[in-house]
Amino acid sequence: MDDAAGRDGSGGAPTRYLPAGRTDPAALAAELAQAARTPLLTALLQASGAAAVVLDGHRQIVAVNAAYLGLAGVERPEDVLGLRPGEALACAHADDGPDGCGTGRACASCGQAVALLIAGRAGRAEERTCHLARRWAGAEEHLELRARAAPLELEGARFTVVSLVDVTRASQRAQLERVFLHDLANLAIGLKSAGEVLRDPLDPGEAVEAADDVVVLSEHLVREVHLQRAMTRGEPGAYAASRRPVPVAAALDLVRRTVTGHPAHEGRRLALGAAPEGLAVVTDPAPLQHVLVNMVVNALEATPRGGTVRLVVDRLQDAVAFRVWNPGAIPAAVVPRIFQRHFTTKRGEGRGHGTYSMKLFGERLLGGRVRFTTSAADGTWFELLLEA
Repeated sequence: MDDAAGRDGSGGAPTRYLPAGRTDPAALAAELAQAARTPLLTALLQASGAAAVVLDGHRQIVAVNAAYLGLAGVERPEDVLGLRPGEALACAHADDGPDGCGTGRACASCGQAVALLIAGRAGRAEERTCHLARRWAGAEEHLELRARAAPLELEGARFTVVSLVDVTRASQRAQLERVFLHDLANLAIGLKSAGEVLRDPLDPGEAVEAADDVVVLSEHLVREVHLQRAMTRGEPGAYAASRRPVPVAAALDLVRRTVTGHPAHEGRRLALGAAPEGLAVVTDPAPLQHVLVNMVVNALEATPRGGTVRLVVDRLQDAVAFRVWNPGAIPAAVVPRIFQRHFTTKRGEGRGHGTYSMKLFGERLLGGRVRFTTSAADGTWFELLLEA
């Protein structure tokens, strides 16, 4: 449980992050009236270029501007007044905790919740990045928002002003550019290694193998460009999948070639399990390699130097399972967001697309299933299941 965990309104069971408890209806009505009779507050909200709300001490909305209503997909203030932000914006985790928005496990990694906590404790404005996952118009939507919380006092009562700026498009472009360059760098490292062998081979057999590496990695580079174009557009359907039998042994070998020389591989060992003899999957090799390489690189990055990452393949009754293991465990607060677009635990801009793209390509393009398990005792397994 996070150190910031609160307790429910009756002082009972602890919540996962912010305190529980709601403003009673009479007090809430008084707060709404108080906000409504403060014209300067209304004017400031409407003049803001961001989606903005005023929250009371229990994080319930008492004032809202038109931009926030648009973000929430409603027309009337009455549709969101009295709700908490995650409830108003249809956050996928709004009902996870014992008292709704702010009290669930995922809330500990919510930028808006963190900003609210710090602003309340420190009495100053705080800005964080908020990764919002929600069901919207019948589909899953992921937004990246800049959330700013600032304390406000009205007639002796404490409130908080929260503003949200949607930076999804700009962040997505930065993330995709980074992913593309990251994948290109992986392939370039492999091509460079093969070129060095070709320049000074120890024997003819080594030269033949290096030349084969150049051809295989170059073909993969062309496929990766097509993949990245589709990802940049944000439209999986823009990529024309080309399914054919792919020998599992060849797929594993290409993963080995691609990650050889990768900085994450330095000081760590990749153990490849033996592929079942003659096993092949009918799939598109480009997204398959993208998913497998991302699984392996993520596992290597999560493994301390001297550690081992395993990539194994199992033939199941009606499927083929590609599994990648590392000895670490994913923090509990991160688990609900692991496949969420833009979310990352890594430092730096333009991160947080690897696990999301695993699921996007593994499920939307390949028609498979991507899932994971994690625990301190057993480490972390990521798995791609494809029909046999």
